[in-house]
Amino acid sequence: FYLNIIGAISAVVSHSFRLFGNIFGGFMIITIVSSLLQYFIVPVGLFAFFGLFAGLVQAFVFTMLAVTYIAQQKA
Repeated sequence: FYLNIIGAISAVVSHSFRLFGNIFGGFMIITIVSSLLQYFIVPVGLFAFFGLFAGLVQAFVFTMLAVTYIAQQKA
């Protein structure tokens, strides 16, 4: 019984840490690129592309992890 509770809680905590890592990674990519290109005129589209790319990666990872966790609970 206790192991099942720990397993359910650890899945949620693991999911949360992975999502945080993805969000933080996307933020760091945008920060690093903007600091490297601060002396150049960078089109707004470039920053929009990095923001969109980071958002798509986050959505994909979140969806895949959610599907995996739901599939494990059904089995």
